[in-house]
Amino acid sequence: MAQEKKVRKEVKKDFTVIGKDLEANQAVARPSLTYWQDAWRRFRENKLAVVSLIFLVLVILYSIIGSWFFPDYKSQSLMNTYQPPGKDFWFGTDELGRDLFARLIRGTKVSLFIGLIVSVINMIIGIIFGGICGYYGGKVDMILMRIIEILMVVPDMLVMILLLNVMRGNVGTLIFALCLTGWTDVAQLVRGQVMQLKQNEYVLAARVLGADSLTILKQHLIPNMIGPLIIKFSMNVPGVIFAEASLSYLGLGVKIPEASWGNLAQAGANNFPAYLWLFFIPASLFALTMLAFNLIGDGLRDALDPKLRR
Repeated sequence: MAQEKKVRKEVKKDFTVIGKDLEANQAVARPSLTYWQDAWRRFRENKLAVVSLIFLVLVILYSIIGSWFFPDYKSQSLMNTYQPPGKDFWFGTDELGRDLFARLIRGTKVSLFIGLIVSVINMIIGIIFGGICGYYGGKVDMILMRIIEILMVVPDMLVMILLLNVMRGNVGTLIFALCLTGWTDVAQLVRGQVMQLKQNEYVLAARVLGADSLTILKQHLIPNMIGPLIIKFSMNVPGVIFAEASLSYLGLGVKIPEASWGNLAQAGANNFPAYLWLFFIPASLFALTMLAFNLIGDGLRDALDPKLRR
Protein backbone atom coordinates (compact mmCIF):
# COMPACT_ATOMS: atom_id res chain seq x y z
CA MET A 1 0.00 0.00 0.00
CA ALA A 2 2.80 2.38 0.96
CA GLN A 3 4.63 1.48 -2.23
CA GLU A 4 1.53 2.30 -4.30
CA LYS A 5 1.17 5.74 -2.66
CA LYS A 6 4.83 6.43 -3.36
CA VAL A 7 4.35 5.57 -7.04
CA ARG A 8 1.32 7.89 -7.27
CA LYS A 9 3.34 10.77 -5.81
CA GLU A 10 6.09 10.18 -8.35
CA VAL A 11 3.54 10.14 -11.19
CA LYS A 12 2.00 13.43 -10.05
CA LYS A 13 5.43 15.05 -10.21
CA ASP A 14 5.89 14.07 -13.85
CA PHE A 15 2.34 14.67 -15.15
CA THR A 16 -0.15 17.50 -14.88
CA VAL A 17 -3.77 16.58 -14.26
CA ILE A 18 -5.93 18.58 -16.66
CA GLY A 19 -9.30 17.49 -15.38
CA LYS A 20 -12.63 17.35 -17.23
CA ASP A 21 -14.17 20.08 -19.38
CA LEU A 22 -17.76 19.03 -19.94
CA GLU A 23 -18.56 22.01 -22.19
CA ALA A 24 -15.60 21.25 -24.46
CA ASN A 25 -16.54 17.58 -24.62
CA GLN A 26 -20.12 18.40 -25.59
CA ALA A 27 -19.20 21.03 -28.19
CA VAL A 28 -19.98 20.13 -31.81
CA ALA A 29 -16.74 19.75 -33.76
CA ARG A 30 -18.49 20.29 -37.12
CA PRO A 31 -22.13 20.34 -38.26
CA SER A 32 -23.59 17.00 -39.27
CA LEU A 33 -23.91 16.48 -43.02
CA THR A 34 -26.15 14.24 -45.05
CA TYR A 35 -24.69 11.83 -47.57
CA TRP A 36 -25.32 14.20 -50.48
CA GLN A 37 -24.06 17.27 -48.62
CA ASP A 38 -20.85 15.45 -47.79
CA ALA A 39 -20.53 14.21 -51.40
CA TRP A 40 -20.94 17.77 -52.69
CA ARG A 41 -18.30 19.00 -50.21
CA ARG A 42 -15.83 16.37 -51.41
CA PHE A 43 -16.65 17.07 -55.06
CA ARG A 44 -15.87 20.78 -54.55
CA GLU A 45 -12.45 19.84 -53.17
CA ASN A 46 -11.59 18.33 -56.55
CA LYS A 47 -10.55 21.47 -58.43
CA LEU A 48 -10.25 19.77 -61.83
CA ALA A 49 -13.78 18.38 -61.54
CA VAL A 50 -15.19 21.78 -60.55
CA VAL A 51 -13.41 23.55 -63.44
CA SER A 52 -14.67 20.83 -65.81
CA LEU A 53 -18.23 21.28 -64.53
CA ILE A 54 -18.05 25.05 -65.10
CA PHE A 55 -16.66 24.49 -68.60
CA LEU A 56 -19.40 21.99 -69.42
CA VAL A 57 -22.11 24.38 -68.21
CA LEU A 58 -20.63 27.11 -70.43
CA VAL A 59 -20.63 24.74 -73.43
CA ILE A 60 -24.29 23.86 -72.82
CA LEU A 61 -25.21 27.54 -72.48
CA TYR A 62 -23.22 28.28 -75.65
CA SER A 63 -25.23 25.69 -77.58
CA ILE A 64 -28.62 26.82 -76.23
CA ILE A 65 -28.29 30.60 -76.08
CA GLY A 66 -26.09 30.81 -79.18
CA SER A 67 -28.75 29.15 -81.33
CA TRP A 68 -31.08 32.10 -80.60
CA PHE A 69 -28.60 34.63 -81.99
CA PHE A 70 -27.19 32.47 -84.81
CA PRO A 71 -30.15 30.39 -86.01
CA ASP A 72 -29.22 30.31 -89.71
CA TYR A 73 -26.43 27.75 -89.66
CA LYS A 74 -27.27 26.49 -93.19
CA SER A 75 -26.94 29.87 -94.90
CA GLN A 76 -24.46 29.79 -97.81
CA SER A 77 -22.47 32.66 -99.29
CA LEU A 78 -20.17 31.76 -102.16
CA MET A 79 -18.64 35.24 -101.94
CA ASN A 80 -17.25 34.39 -98.47
CA THR A 81 -15.79 30.90 -98.92
CA TYR A 82 -12.81 29.91 -96.76
CA GLN A 83 -12.73 33.14 -94.80
CA PRO A 84 -10.26 32.90 -91.87
CA PRO A 85 -11.40 33.72 -88.33
CA GLY A 86 -11.90 37.45 -87.88
CA LYS A 87 -14.33 40.14 -86.78
CA ASP A 88 -16.85 39.30 -89.51
CA PHE A 89 -16.68 35.52 -89.04
CA TRP A 90 -15.40 34.64 -85.58
CA PHE A 91 -14.49 31.05 -86.46
CA GLY A 92 -14.14 31.55 -90.23
CA THR A 93 -16.23 29.99 -93.01
CA ASP A 94 -16.22 26.70 -94.92
CA GLU A 95 -16.14 25.82 -98.63
CA LEU A 96 -19.74 27.05 -99.11
CA GLY A 97 -19.31 30.24 -97.12
CA ARG A 98 -21.24 28.97 -94.10
CA ASP A 99 -20.36 30.55 -90.76
CA LEU A 100 -18.41 27.97 -88.75
CA PHE A 101 -19.38 29.65 -85.46
CA ALA A 102 -23.09 29.18 -86.18
CA ARG A 103 -22.54 25.63 -87.42
CA LEU A 104 -20.49 24.76 -84.34
CA ILE A 105 -23.31 26.03 -82.11
CA ARG A 106 -25.72 23.75 -83.93
CA GLY A 107 -23.28 20.83 -83.94
CA THR A 108 -22.68 21.17 -80.19
CA LYS A 109 -26.42 21.21 -79.53
CA VAL A 110 -27.06 18.15 -81.71
CA SER A 111 -24.16 16.12 -80.30
CA LEU A 112 -24.98 16.92 -76.67
CA PHE A 113 -28.68 16.20 -77.26
CA ILE A 114 -27.88 12.80 -78.76
CA GLY A 115 -25.43 12.00 -75.96
CA LEU A 116 -27.86 12.92 -73.19
CA ILE A 117 -31.02 11.38 -74.67
CA VAL A 118 -29.31 8.10 -75.57
CA SER A 119 -27.70 7.87 -72.12
CA VAL A 120 -31.05 8.47 -70.40
CA ILE A 121 -32.78 5.80 -72.53
CA ASN A 122 -29.94 3.33 -71.90
CA MET A 123 -30.15 4.01 -68.15
CA ILE A 124 -33.92 3.41 -68.07
CA ILE A 125 -33.72 0.16 -70.06
CA GLY A 126 -30.69 -1.03 -68.08
CA ILE A 127 -32.33 -0.30 -64.71
CA ILE A 128 -35.51 -2.16 -65.65
CA PHE A 129 -33.70 -5.12 -67.20
CA GLY A 130 -31.01 -5.39 -64.51
CA GLY A 131 -33.48 -4.84 -61.68
CA ILE A 132 -35.66 -7.74 -62.86
CA CYS A 133 -32.60 -10.01 -63.29
CA GLY A 134 -31.13 -9.24 -59.89
CA TYR A 135 -34.36 -9.22 -57.88
CA TYR A 136 -36.07 -12.36 -59.16
CA GLY A 137 -32.98 -14.46 -59.98
CA GLY A 138 -33.43 -18.10 -60.94
CA LYS A 139 -34.70 -18.90 -64.43
CA VAL A 140 -35.69 -15.29 -65.09
CA ASP A 141 -32.14 -14.15 -64.39
CA MET A 142 -30.66 -16.97 -66.47
CA ILE A 143 -32.80 -16.25 -69.55
CA LEU A 144 -32.38 -12.47 -69.45
CA MET A 145 -28.64 -12.67 -68.82
CA ARG A 146 -28.21 -14.96 -71.83
CA ILE A 147 -29.92 -12.26 -73.94
CA ILE A 148 -27.52 -9.64 -72.55
CA GLU A 149 -24.50 -11.86 -73.21
CA ILE A 150 -25.59 -12.45 -76.83
CA LEU A 151 -25.93 -8.70 -77.37
CA MET A 152 -22.54 -8.04 -75.78
CA VAL A 153 -20.75 -10.59 -77.96
CA VAL A 154 -21.51 -8.62 -81.15
CA PRO A 155 -19.38 -5.43 -81.42
CA ASP A 156 -21.49 -2.32 -80.87
CA MET A 157 -19.92 -0.36 -83.70
CA LEU A 158 -20.54 -3.19 -86.18
CA VAL A 159 -24.23 -3.34 -85.23
CA MET A 160 -24.59 0.42 -85.58
CA ILE A 161 -22.81 0.55 -88.95
CA LEU A 162 -24.96 -2.26 -90.36
CA LEU A 163 -28.16 -0.73 -89.03
CA LEU A 164 -27.38 2.74 -90.34
CA ASN A 165 -26.52 1.29 -93.75
CA VAL A 166 -29.87 -0.50 -93.95
CA MET A 167 -32.09 2.20 -92.48
CA ARG A 168 -32.41 5.82 -93.50
CA GLY A 169 -29.70 7.87 -91.83
CA ASN A 170 -31.13 10.63 -89.59
CA VAL A 171 -30.99 11.64 -85.94
CA GLY A 172 -33.83 9.29 -84.96
CA THR A 173 -32.17 6.31 -86.62
CA LEU A 174 -28.85 7.19 -85.01
CA ILE A 175 -30.45 7.35 -81.55
CA PHE A 176 -32.11 3.97 -82.14
CA ALA A 177 -28.81 2.43 -83.26
CA LEU A 178 -26.95 3.79 -80.23
CA CYS A 179 -29.66 2.51 -77.86
CA LEU A 180 -29.84 -0.98 -79.37
CA THR A 181 -27.00 -2.47 -77.32
CA GLY A 182 -25.81 0.47 -75.22
CA TRP A 183 -27.87 -0.48 -72.16
CA THR A 184 -26.26 -3.90 -71.50
CA ASP A 185 -23.43 -2.66 -69.25
CA VAL A 186 -25.95 -0.65 -67.19
CA ALA A 187 -28.09 -3.78 -66.78
CA GLN A 188 -25.09 -5.75 -65.52
CA LEU A 189 -24.24 -3.01 -63.00
CA VAL A 190 -27.83 -2.81 -61.72
CA ARG A 191 -28.13 -6.60 -61.51
CA GLY A 192 -25.03 -6.86 -59.33
CA GLN A 193 -26.14 -4.01 -57.07
CA VAL A 194 -29.66 -5.43 -56.65
CA MET A 195 -28.37 -8.93 -55.84
CA GLN A 196 -26.20 -7.40 -53.12
CA LEU A 197 -28.78 -5.00 -51.68
CA LYS A 198 -31.75 -7.39 -51.61
CA GLN A 199 -30.04 -9.39 -48.83
CA ASN A 200 -30.26 -6.43 -46.42
CA GLU A 201 -32.62 -6.38 -43.44
CA TYR A 202 -34.70 -3.43 -44.61
CA VAL A 203 -35.70 -5.36 -47.75
CA LEU A 204 -36.79 -8.32 -45.61
CA ALA A 205 -38.73 -5.93 -43.36
CA ALA A 206 -40.47 -4.43 -46.40
CA ARG A 207 -41.48 -7.92 -47.57
CA VAL A 208 -42.85 -8.77 -44.10
CA LEU A 209 -44.88 -5.55 -44.12
CA GLY A 210 -46.48 -6.63 -47.40
CA ALA A 211 -44.62 -4.45 -49.94
CA ASP A 212 -44.75 -5.84 -53.46
CA SER A 213 -41.70 -6.34 -55.68
CA LEU A 214 -42.19 -3.11 -57.67
CA THR A 215 -42.43 -1.06 -54.47
CA ILE A 216 -39.27 -2.64 -53.06
CA LEU A 217 -37.39 -1.93 -56.27
CA LYS A 218 -38.59 1.70 -56.51
CA GLN A 219 -38.39 2.70 -52.85
CA HIS A 220 -35.55 0.62 -51.42
CA LEU A 221 -33.21 -0.88 -54.01
CA ILE A 222 -32.88 1.73 -56.78
CA PRO A 223 -32.50 4.74 -54.39
CA ASN A 224 -29.68 2.91 -52.58
CA MET A 225 -27.65 2.48 -55.77
CA ILE A 226 -28.18 5.99 -57.12
CA GLY A 227 -24.50 6.83 -56.55
CA PRO A 228 -23.09 4.16 -58.92
CA LEU A 229 -25.84 5.01 -61.44
CA ILE A 230 -24.89 8.70 -61.47
CA ILE A 231 -21.25 7.79 -62.01
CA LYS A 232 -22.21 5.37 -64.80
CA PHE A 233 -24.35 8.02 -66.47
CA SER A 234 -21.57 10.61 -66.39
CA MET A 235 -19.23 8.06 -68.00
CA ASN A 236 -21.77 6.94 -70.62
CA VAL A 237 -22.51 10.41 -72.03
CA PRO A 238 -19.00 11.01 -73.46
CA GLY A 239 -18.96 7.46 -74.82
CA VAL A 240 -22.21 8.05 -76.71
CA ILE A 241 -21.02 11.42 -78.02
CA PHE A 242 -17.78 9.83 -79.19
CA ALA A 243 -19.70 7.05 -80.96
CA GLU A 244 -21.97 9.60 -82.67
CA ALA A 245 -18.98 11.68 -83.74
CA SER A 246 -17.23 8.59 -85.11
CA LEU A 247 -20.28 7.52 -87.12
CA SER A 248 -20.86 11.06 -88.41
CA TYR A 249 -17.19 11.33 -89.34
CA LEU A 250 -17.61 8.18 -91.43
CA GLY A 251 -20.71 9.63 -93.09
CA LEU A 252 -23.15 7.24 -91.37
CA GLY A 253 -24.52 9.49 -88.65
CA VAL A 254 -25.80 13.05 -88.86
CA LYS A 255 -25.93 14.10 -92.49
CA ILE A 256 -24.87 17.45 -93.96
CA PRO A 257 -26.33 20.16 -94.07
CA GLU A 258 -27.24 19.24 -90.47
CA ALA A 259 -24.27 19.83 -88.19
CA SER A 260 -22.61 17.72 -85.51
CA TRP A 261 -19.12 17.50 -84.09
CA GLY A 262 -18.44 14.43 -86.23
CA ASN A 263 -19.31 15.81 -89.66
CA LEU A 264 -17.73 19.19 -88.84
CA ALA A 265 -14.45 17.42 -88.03
CA GLN A 266 -14.82 15.31 -91.18
CA ALA A 267 -15.34 18.44 -93.30
CA GLY A 268 -12.32 20.04 -91.66
CA ALA A 269 -10.19 16.95 -92.32
CA ASN A 270 -11.06 17.14 -96.01
CA ASN A 271 -9.59 20.67 -96.10
CA PHE A 272 -6.56 19.88 -93.92
CA PRO A 273 -3.93 21.38 -93.80
CA ALA A 274 -4.87 24.23 -96.15
CA TYR A 275 -7.60 25.61 -93.84
CA LEU A 276 -6.60 24.58 -90.35
CA TRP A 277 -9.42 26.36 -88.52
CA LEU A 278 -12.05 24.13 -90.13
CA PHE A 279 -10.54 21.11 -88.35
CA PHE A 280 -8.89 22.37 -85.18
CA ILE A 281 -11.76 24.49 -83.82
CA PRO A 282 -14.43 21.69 -83.84
CA ALA A 283 -11.87 19.06 -82.84
CA SER A 284 -10.60 21.18 -79.91
CA LEU A 285 -14.10 21.82 -78.54
CA PHE A 286 -14.93 18.12 -78.92
CA ALA A 287 -11.73 17.00 -77.15
CA LEU A 288 -12.12 19.49 -74.28
CA THR A 289 -15.75 18.47 -73.72
CA MET A 290 -14.82 14.78 -73.64
CA LEU A 291 -12.05 15.57 -71.14
CA ALA A 292 -14.48 17.58 -69.00
CA PHE A 293 -17.01 14.73 -68.88
CA ASN A 294 -14.33 12.25 -67.84
CA LEU A 295 -12.92 14.53 -65.13
CA ILE A 296 -16.44 15.12 -63.77
CA GLY A 297 -16.99 11.35 -63.75
CA ASP A 298 -13.76 10.83 -61.80
CA GLY A 299 -14.78 13.53 -59.34
CA LEU A 300 -18.22 11.99 -58.84
CA ARG A 301 -16.70 8.53 -58.35
CA ASP A 302 -14.49 9.83 -55.53
CA ALA A 303 -17.21 12.02 -54.00
CA LEU A 304 -19.91 9.32 -53.95
CA ASP A 305 -17.67 6.53 -52.67
CA PRO A 306 -18.76 5.91 -49.03
CA LYS A 307 -15.37 4.36 -48.25
CA LEU A 308 -13.71 7.75 -48.78
CA ARG A 309 -16.14 9.58 -46.50
CA ARG A 310 -14.48 11.29 -43.55
